[in-house]
Amino acid sequence: KNQTAKKKDSKQKLQPVAFASNKRVIIFLAVYLIFQFLFPFRYLLFPGNPEWYGVGQRFSWRMKIQHRDYTEIKFTVVDYTNKRLMDLDPAEYLTYAQIQSLILDPKMIYQLAMFLGKDARVNGISGAGVYAAVKVRFNGRSEQYILNPETDLMKIKYNSLDLRNWVLPLKNS
Repeated sequence: KNQTAKKKDSKQKLQPVAFASNKRVIIFLAVYLIFQFLFPFRYLLFPGNPEWYGVGQRFSWRMKIQHRDYTEIKFTVVDYTNKRLMDLDPAEYLTYAQIQSLILDPKMIYQLAMFLGKDARVNGISGAGVYAAVKVRFNGRSEQYILNPETDLMKIKYNSLDLRNWVLPLKNS
């Protein structure tokens, strides 16, 4: 009798541990599934057109509903000290695929501008400004600049979640 009583006691002690383990798995799966359901809708939290600004569109169900063709893409480094302009062809720095990505995501234009500004400093231009003229046709609309070509990208206040302070708004036409 004593051995059977010990077996019953040990089974009773193991059950709460197994249940607690299952409870953790269930909670983890529930949180994971809720995240997987809600994360694609995060674009609703950001202002403006998510395709135009490129914010909140990755890993969402909206990521392939845009088409862009570029009609102009030019970067200019300005040497303020010596009053010189240097027009740069992005194809000297980027592959074709990278250029295609550049026109889809304004943040990449900013990143290339920062790279060009740092490269200018390395080459002896201490007070460099970088300007980008990137004109695209977006989803069949007439062409427009993604950002103001007269904006020195080295001087903008960058916020990765809200690009409206330097990316031009999307025109309706």
